[in-house]
Amino acid sequence: MDDKEYNVVFVPSQADISAGEEAGKLIKSHRLPDFAAAVHAAAIQILEKNGFTVIPEFPVYGLKNGRSGRLDLVCTKNGGRAAIEIDARKPRRRSLEKLGLIDAYRIVGLRGVSGSPTAGIHAVINIPVEIASEAARQDRKTVNRKHHD
Repeated sequence: MDDKEYNVVFVPSQADISAGEEAGKLIKSHRLPDFAAAVHAAAIQILEKNGFTVIPEFPVYGLKNGRSGRLDLVCTKNGGRAAIEIDARKPRRRSLEKLGLIDAYRIVGLRGVSGSPTAGIHAVINIPVEIASEAARQDRKTVNRKHHD
């Protein structure tokens, strides 16, 4: 993605940095199930338990395709704000674009792998996950099929 495609010039305040760094440390200090919905729910619970106000599915406007999007989590604490996109194994282009639309400490959380920040992203964290058993993966596939009928 070309740096000009999203806001890479935002410099977070000290309060944003503190909130973002604390949120990142809290999330990556727990081993979570390797299902997107479970990671999101657990991250919300962890952050709220530690004094953050969390807004899941935070709306952002102005994507390249003219549409809106939703950030996985936006959390605030002590006047600071962090935006978090949680992806599977690498940052998705759309996640980076959505993060570029908000003035906050920007975090990409990767489930089970490490990564390096790219332009406009302040941190990439490794979220330790428990690899799902075959039975759990099969159950997940069944659940997903039910939701897509």
